[in-house]
Amino acid sequence: MKFELLGAMRGRSGDLVLERFQTQQTAVLPVYLAYFPNQCHTREALIDLLWPDADLDAGRNRLSLLLFH
Repeated sequence: MKFELLGAMRGRSGDLVLERFQTQQTAVLPVYLAYFPNQCHTREALIDLLWPDADLDAGRNRLSLLLFH
C-alpha cells in the first residue's frame, strides 16, 4: 500500500483507494507502521504514540478497537 500525505491523507493499493478514516488514529497507525517497517512496535509504545494521556487499560481497549476497524 502507498500513502499520500500531502493534502488529504489517502491509502492506495492497486485500484483500492482509502480516503476516509474513522478517526485520526486510524489514519496515523498504518502510516507510522509503514514508515518504520523493520522495527518491533509494542502495544504500549503504540498506545503512548496515539493516546499519550490515556491510562494503559483504556489505551489497550482503544488500540484493540482501532485494529478491528
